Amino acid sequence: MKTLTSTLLASQKKANHLPYVEAKVYDYEAGIKRLSWTRIYEGSEPDNHHGIAFDGQGSMHRIRSQGNNLYYQKQTLPFGVPSSFPLIFPVSLVDGPALDQWTLIAEDCYGPCAIAAYGSKVYIFYKPNEPNKLNKLYSHDYGQSWNNAQLAAYDEVVSLAACWWRTGNNVVCFALKGSYPVKINGIVLDTSDQSTSQHEWYDATHPLLDTYGIGATFNPFWPAIEIIFAGRESDSPYNHYDLFRTKFSSSYNFLALESFLMAPDGEGITYEYPDCHLPAVASGEGGPDYETNRIVAVEKFMGTTAYTRPITCHVVKGTYWSDTTFTEPKPLPVIASGAWQSPYGLRIASTADYWWLSEARRSLESHPPRRLAPRLDWRYCLRHLNPITPTNSKNSRNSHYRAQQLQGTVCQPWQRSPCFSSLPQ
Repeated sequence: MKTLTSTLLASQKKANHLPYVEAKVYDYEAGIKRLSWTRIYEGSEPDNHHGIAFDGQGSMHRIRSQGNNLYYQKQTLPFGVPSSFPLIFPVSLVDGPALDQWTLIAEDCYGPCAIAAYGSKVYIFYKPNEPNKLNKLYSHDYGQSWNNAQLAAYDEVVSLAACWWRTGNNVVCFALKGSYPVKINGIVLDTSDQSTSQHEWYDATHPLLDTYGIGATFNPFWPAIEIIFAGRESDSPYNHYDLFRTKFSSSYNFLALESFLMAPDGEGITYEYPDCHLPAVASGEGGPDYETNRIVAVEKFMGTTAYTRPITCHVVKGTYWSDTTFTEPKPLPVIASGAWQSPYGLRIASTADYWWLSEARRSLESHPPRRLAPRLDWRYCLRHLNPITPTNSKNSRNSHYRAQQLQGTVCQPWQRSPCFSSLPQ
């Protein structure tokens, strides 16, 4: 039998008080905050390559390819002001009509595209309808004006990812080939003078036959860019589909590939179009200790009960990308429910306040009993809201909340930030 503490014993001996047990519940998984999501926008844009980035003013920049066209959209400070209080959940945090307005920015896009932003600089990379060529579209004034030029001479590209190198002038475009022998090219672009250097690599111990998407995020701890991509490996006694991890170091070298999710040929399962993201201010730089590198991907099953669904996992708290210690990939429940068909998958990003997901097809249901969460991109936008702290209010219906990812601080109705009322009691 467990011995009672002196405090509990004293409470038991009081004539008019009963002992009680206090339990604190944290919505964490392996030490990392569990995210919840809800819909912000649903449109009808066809699924294809796409991307999302946020500039230094907090504005959202999105791209998508369709046919030979590349479309671009900027949403300035994507937080609409609630019209009145109290509000009823769910509430759109982004002014919905603007999310279906696109600008045709290029008419020679073959499909693969990627976007990255830092400060006032926004860079878009895409594969044009010309052999042996990658292009760049870039703006140094928050997307107000654009320049179009060739990025590099490189061919057979099927997927692109882009990532800013910390807070400097360099942005890196990762170009992934799709035929044997599969190679990755890390193209480092100095935005101060537009000079480039190419760093092509492949892992001879993992002969890849095909690839299906790539994602990248910067980790200041090393410093290095952590990379995830999907591919089909030639092996004995059977080939297999994998999600691989690698790393692009400050000396522009790649870490040896390692698979962390695999399905053999013949099982009808493939893993495709992954992405990964680590917040700019994470646990290693004074951020919360519940943040880590999160991964999303598409799992496809082509059997009798075929499905296409998004899955997610994250690095286990206290471990490193090179350790390949990830939680078990699980379906995103509010997205995976129903006939979700978005083979080009999700892109994941964050701002100081929110996590964001973007994809192309399918609206998102809210996920009770959790509070609101978000989303983003053409047909579909998601954004995460953590537990929120109410203001002191005499009427619980009029308690206002500020959804804060990092701190759970409170805002007032007149502040230009997403506020909500509590649900009716």
